[in-house]
Amino acid sequence: MISLPCEQMYESKINITASINKEFQVIKYGLTLVLVCLMNLGLKAQLNVDFDNNGDLSIWTGDISNFIINEESRLQLAAAEAGSSSIFTPITAADSVLWSMDIEMDFAPSTSNLLDYWLLKDTADPNQQTGFLLRFGESGSDDAVQFFEVDNGTEMRISSGPMGQIANGFSFRILMSKSLEDEWILSTQELGTDPVAIESFRVFYDTEDLTGDHYLGWTCQYTSTRTDKFFFDNIIVEDLLPDIEPPVVISAAFATADKINVQFSEVLNESSVEEVSNYNVNTTEGQQINIASASVSTEDPTTVCLQLSSEFPIGQQGEIIITGVQDEAGNSSVLTTLPLLLASAPAPGNILINEILYDPLPGNDADYVEIINVSDRILSLDEVFFARANSTAVDVQIMPGTMMTPGQIIAFTDDRTQIIDNYFPPDTANIIELNITNYVNDEGNVSVLLKSNNEVITLDSFDYTDDFHSPLLTNADIEGISLERLSTISDTNDPNNWFSAAASVNYGTPGYTNSQRISSSGAAAGTVELESQRFSPDSDGFEDFAILQYNLEKTGFIGNVAIHDDHGRLVLPVAENALLSTEGNILWEGNLEDGTPAPIGMYIFVYDFFHPDGDVINGKEVIALVRRL
Repeated sequence: MISLPCEQMYESKINITASINKEFQVIKYGLTLVLVCLMNLGLKAQLNVDFDNNGDLSIWTGDISNFIINEESRLQLAAAEAGSSSIFTPITAADSVLWSMDIEMDFAPSTSNLLDYWLLKDTADPNQQTGFLLRFGESGSDDAVQFFEVDNGTEMRISSGPMGQIANGFSFRILMSKSLEDEWILSTQELGTDPVAIESFRVFYDTEDLTGDHYLGWTCQYTSTRTDKFFFDNIIVEDLLPDIEPPVVISAAFATADKINVQFSEVLNESSVEEVSNYNVNTTEGQQINIASASVSTEDPTTVCLQLSSEFPIGQQGEIIITGVQDEAGNSSVLTTLPLLLASAPAPGNILINEILYDPLPGNDADYVEIINVSDRILSLDEVFFARANSTAVDVQIMPGTMMTPGQIIAFTDDRTQIIDNYFPPDTANIIELNITNYVNDEGNVSVLLKSNNEVITLDSFDYTDDFHSPLLTNADIEGISLERLSTISDTNDPNNWFSAAASVNYGTPGYTNSQRISSSGAAAGTVELESQRFSPDSDGFEDFAILQYNLEKTGFIGNVAIHDDHGRLVLPVAENALLSTEGNILWEGNLEDGTPAPIGMYIFVYDFFHPDGDVINGKEVIALVRRL
C-alpha cells in the first residue's frame, strides 16, 4: 500500500493531464477532476477547438493563409517570410471565465519573435487593439509571461509570471481564469514532461463586466527563421458558474493499518476536513476505532488523510461513515457509508488449491486453476504467484490489487471466454484471466507461492495425477474434466481428497462451489461412520461416492479399509497401511478392482485402524450402491 503524507497545508499546484484524443481535462488528482484556483466554480464551455477537423479553419478570420493544420492535428504558423500574422474567432464570454490553450514556441522568445495571446478583444481588426492579452516574449534573457490590459493601443501591464520561465523554447498548457471578484489567476504546465501545472501569478484587478461578444486569438511576430515555429491546440473558453454541488465521497481505502485515505470529488475546506466528528470508523464486530486527526493530503487537495488512534484489525472488514465535510464554497457532504477492507498477506493454509483443469477438451487449450480462501481474513494476493514445482516454467504473479474475502473462490485461466463457453458457470463465478502456463497432462504440479521480503513461502502445492479421477473414467474420458477438491480440511495431496467434477455442471466448476465436496468429517470424536447409507456413482454431483468418515482422538493411526460384497467376498481394498490424520474421509467410487462399475447391491466397509501404542479401532459399515433405472 502507498501511504500519502497527512499535512495540514498543501502547495498550490494543479495536476493537468492532456488526453491523447484532445479532450480537455482540467485537473486530475487520482480519479477526481479539480482545479485548485477555481475550487468554488463549475464550468460551461463556450469554445472548444482541437483542430482534428481536416484543415477546417472556417470559424477563424485574419491571416488564415499563413496557418496550416499539420500532421499532428495542431495549428501551425506557416508564413512565407518574416512578418506578423493574426488570427481570431468570435466568442461569447461571461464575467467569470476560464481560458485554456496548448502553446509551443520552438525557440527562445524575444521582442522580434513573440506571441500576443488575446484572451478578449473588441474586434478582429489587428490594428484596433482593446482587450486583455498574455505576451510571450520580451527583451533580455529573463523572459516571463506578461499580462496586459490594452485600451486603444495603450498597454498597461497588470502582472507577470516567474522570471526566466520562457527564456528558452517551451511547450505549455496555459490556464487563465477570471472570477466574479475580479481575481485573475495564470497557471502553466510543461506538456509531456511536467505532471503538474504551477500557478504563475494571482492578482486582483478591477474590471468592467466582461459579459458579451468578443474575439479570441493571437498575433505572431517573427523573423525569417521562425516562420513555422509557433504551434497551437486545445483552445477552450468556459464560463465559471457558482458551485452549489456538495462534495461527494468517491472512495475510502487504507494506506496503512492506522491510516485511511478518503477521496472526494473536489477541493475541500481545511477547517471542515480537520473536524474528526465528521468521520466514524467501525469494524463489522461493532468495535469503534477512534480517529486521532484528519487533514488534507499534501499531494492531493481532494484527499483527506485520517490518522487512527489504533490499528484497524488486519484482515478484517468494517465501514466508515462520513458526513458534513464542506467544500470551499461551503457545501456540505451528505451522509455516506463505505465499506472498509484491510487485507493481510496469506499464510500457509490460508489459501488452498481447490480445483484444476489440466487436460482440456480436444481443440481447446485453456487450463484453469482455482484457489479458495479458507481463513477468516481478507487476504491480499499482491505477492502471490502460481508455480510448477520441478519445472522450468516461469512463475506467474497474480495481479496486484486482487483480494480474497473469507470463503471466496477464484479461478484463473489464460482464456476466460473459452472457459465460460465450455463450462457455463453462473454470473456470480469469479474467473480472472491470467497468463498461466498450460499444465502438463497426465500428472504434474501446481503450487501457490508467497514471495515477500526476499523469501519464498509455499502456501499450497498439489501433485495431481490422472489416478485422482474417478476410476470409472478412461484416459480419453478425462479430457475436459476438472479435478475438484472434496474437503478443505483433508490434506491437499491425499488421493481421497479429489474427484472428477460432475456431469451435471459440465464437468467443471470454475470460480464457484465445487460439485463434489465434503464440508468436513461429520463423525463425532472417537468414531468411524458412513456419511450416508447409500450412494449412486453416476457423476450427477449427488452422492457420487461412498464416504467413510473418521474422527480419531490422537495422531499416528495406520488404517486398512476394504470393500466386501454382501457375501463377504473382497471387492476392493481402498486403503492399505495408510497413515491417517486425526480427522478425514476414505472414499469408494463404486468401482471393482479392474476399474469396471460394481453392480447395484449391498456392500460392506471393513475397517481396521491400529496405533503403535497398541490401540485398535475396527468395525463394519453397510452401504447400498444404487443406480437410476
